[in-house]
Amino acid sequence: MCHRWARQEDRLAIEEATIAWIEANKRGDEAGKRLAHASAEAARNKYRGKEFAGRPDGTTYRVDNKGDLDYSSDFYGTIYADSKGLYKLKYTDSVNSDNNKNDRIYLDRDYIFRKSLGTGNLNFTVSTIADVGNFVIIKDKDGYVYYGGDQEWYGRKTVGHYGGCGPTAVANILAYLAKSNPKNSLLYSGDINNISQEDFTNYMKEIYDYVTPIGREGKGGKDPFTIGVPLPSMLESGAQIFGLTKGVNVKTASKGNTFNSLNSASKFIREGLDSDTPIAMLTWFNENLENIDFFEPKGEITKQNFQTHWVTITGMSENKKTGQTTVLVSTWGGISFINLNNNFSKGDMFFVNLNAKR
Repeated sequence: MCHRWARQEDRLAIEEATIAWIEANKRGDEAGKRLAHASAEAARNKYRGKEFAGRPDGTTYRVDNKGDLDYSSDFYGTIYADSKGLYKLKYTDSVNSDNNKNDRIYLDRDYIFRKSLGTGNLNFTVSTIADVGNFVIIKDKDGYVYYGGDQEWYGRKTVGHYGGCGPTAVANILAYLAKSNPKNSLLYSGDINNISQEDFTNYMKEIYDYVTPIGREGKGGKDPFTIGVPLPSMLESGAQIFGLTKGVNVKTASKGNTFNSLNSASKFIREGLDSDTPIAMLTWFNENLENIDFFEPKGEITKQNFQTHWVTITGMSENKKTGQTTVLVSTWGGISFINLNNNFSKGDMFFVNLNAKR
């Protein structure tokens, strides 16, 4: 199953290059400084993603709508580094003149949801869980906010790190069901309205014992081998057993695309969202999923591979004119948008509803 390749390695490369520059500066080594700066910039460009590569701070950046979601217009922004050195994009909305008066962070979730899902546009049918903007909000010790859990919290060089997207999706959904309906509150034992990264990591590990990826740990420092949770039935049965241990009856349903149309899958997702239930989605191999925009929880926009990966659907937009169906998903603690039209017929996709009821 899928995890974010090289993200941590890129950060470490930036840190190492920065240390090398500081040491070279102490020695008065100009050539060493230039080499360290070049190394840091190369890693930084990779980390920023293609959109930011080679663009220094202060560069005006045009966010192209690419026709994907029928935006009313493009909008513009300026790249900047925040106090922690993380690259973000401030935008000025070219449509609403009131927004021109104040820069707003492009990665503001509410703005992304409204803009990308077409909320308020009569050409779109939009379905979301009731509290889509807040879903499962998790805060780390540095104050960063995550939109659901991140499988990398299972720990470096573990099967969970590489193949834990399935149990993470289950943790996301069951935590939301506990938050949104008092009858399901027993599914989450902590403070559901004030979730720390540590608490949610422990919850993910608890879920992991019931929704366990297939694989084996690596030896001698080698990466583990895993194929994650390849079947919807594994996700369903694990969630059901976990629910029983908490005194909650988790009723499940699933749908695949092998013998079904996109319309039937959209109906399945829509019904779940309209009943305030996030939907788990499993993707398989499809080249269209190799470079998907991902809004990192700490502010970056990167390209990630979404092949063979479980994600949590919290919203869906259906364009009445073009027929395009786009889902808003939580994964790796951040958000992304996946075009189902580009993927549904080019590789199996599976959907699971964990509609818990007492």
